Amino acid sequence: MNQNNLQSEKIETISWEAREFDIYKRDAKWYVIVITILLLVIMYTIYVKYWMLTGVTVMVGVVLYLSGTLKPKLIKYMVNNTGIFIDDKLFTYNSDLKIFWFSNVDRVIKLNLISTIKLMPVISIKVPSDKKDKIRNVLLKFLPESDNEGEDWIDKINRFIKV
Repeated sequence: MNQNNLQSEKIETISWEAREFDIYKRDAKWYVIVITILLLVIMYTIYVKYWMLTGVTVMVGVVLYLSGTLKPKLIKYMVNNTGIFIDDKLFTYNSDLKIFWFSNVDRVIKLNLISTIKLMPVISIKVPSDKKDKIRNVLLKFLPESDNEGEDWIDKINRFIKV
């Protein structure tokens, strides 16, 4: 069945809401370790006069602090025969998306999409467990599913450093 026939075929629209990102609890130990590492790197870069690296290290500290103050907003998602809507932004199957897979880490199911957009190579979306099979059935009509069942490396790093 070609793309035009699929777009005219009646496909159930699936919609849900999820938080923009996970909130990780940072205990006092986490702050002590991060502040110690940042201070050691800053002292070393000042000692060897790597001013650019000193500035970058300070900026990393500011970004880590600010990321802890952010509150996730509730995002609306919708999957239909045109593509995937994330709030008001449409990612079309035939031009914006290449492949998909689901990952399940700590009982959180995420839909991962490889995008053709240069600065957004992987899109990760939290999916309610009761909608996973419905979403998979719709996506399989338009995109290939990857054998990859793991989470994206950026998500792994974020979870590790609790950002």
